[in-house]
Amino acid sequence: MAVKKLIPCSIYDIRGIQEWLDELALQGLFLEEVSPRFDRAEFTLGDPAPVRYRLDPIVKNREANEEHKELYAQMGWTYVGQAGRSFHIFSCGNPTAPELYSDPQSLALAMDSLVRRNIRNNLLVALVALFLLPVCMFLLPTSQYSVRNLLLWEYPQEVFLTVLYLALMIICLPMMALEVRRLQKLRNNLAQGLPIKAGRRWNRPPWYVTWLLIFVPIQFIPRLLFPSIGWEVQGLDEAVLSHPWPTIVQTEGAGPRPLAPSPAPYSHGYAEINDSWFVPVQEYVSTDWETRPSDGLWTGVRYVQARSPKIAELIYRLERDKEVRYFEKAPSYSNDNRITEVQPFQSWDWPGLDKAELARYHRRGQDVWTLLLLRGNDVLMLEYSGFAQPEDCLPLFLEALDKEVTP
Repeated sequence: MAVKKLIPCSIYDIRGIQEWLDELALQGLFLEEVSPRFDRAEFTLGDPAPVRYRLDPIVKNREANEEHKELYAQMGWTYVGQAGRSFHIFSCGNPTAPELYSDPQSLALAMDSLVRRNIRNNLLVALVALFLLPVCMFLLPTSQYSVRNLLLWEYPQEVFLTVLYLALMIICLPMMALEVRRLQKLRNNLAQGLPIKAGRRWNRPPWYVTWLLIFVPIQFIPRLLFPSIGWEVQGLDEAVLSHPWPTIVQTEGAGPRPLAPSPAPYSHGYAEINDSWFVPVQEYVSTDWETRPSDGLWTGVRYVQARSPKIAELIYRLERDKEVRYFEKAPSYSNDNRITEVQPFQSWDWPGLDKAELARYHRRGQDVWTLLLLRGNDVLMLEYSGFAQPEDCLPLFLEALDKEVTP
């Protein structure tokens, strides 16, 4: 009959594990195997008997490990199994059989390879983690979405999920360093001839309980505390915008074919507002005005007021990259979003602006232009389909940018 027990000692508590296994043998429980994660051990029932269990550090050379097993078998020790990737476990029922190591110093020498391997593995894990983080955040094709989300909080749940995983990494890396430090201290004490002491036993939960306690909160706390969408969608008639952006009527009024004074029955639009205090922007607004679909006339505004010019410049680049990706993919679309005759972004000089770029293309039977503007903390992107030219409409938007509407 097999009996399973949780291991109450650290994998580096050599004396504690050995004493625990010796005590169980006196109770009639003899070790069969240890789980790969070193959280559980399986025993067979038998008549109680004094049996010694000893841990032998695993060396990298497989042939050397096999030589150790053969040598220990000749000394009367039976190979039982492996404790993680750190130790082999041997047992012996003969009280007169010699110990695996005659003194602490010889055991310290045997642990040198284990210590070096753990230091190397932990450093490799830390370097990979620290390398992958900036790669995933800034260099991969999808990284632009991650950076944009961190700045604009379009999806707050994903932001906090990222933050929690970063916090977990910050916690785990020092814990790994502490484990290596404990192993080094054990080796150094043995090298000085000091006898090793057993650590304090504790009721360690199974590995899956530990992972559940870590990852369940990480997955569900953001979903319980934070909304999935970071901005509020409102109709243009109820939205309170910080700037009085020109509507389709006003922009068309700047061109050669002004619309009727009030095409309200055919006008529709919405605003996406994000003015959360926590985000690196003070306001994020996306608005659209459109006339009858058959006219193909619309004005779209995306505006970001950042907390600093540096953040504004970064958002400007993200908005530009987003539009460039659209220009690359949209010519192959088969629906109404397909575009043709693309003239990519070109720098456009305009007094009072830090940066301005203009792109033109053809969509839904209309000429369309997109204009990106950067001025101080303000980022403004205009998309326009109609008869007016950018130089006709831009003064309207710059005038609106200079006006603040207080609720």
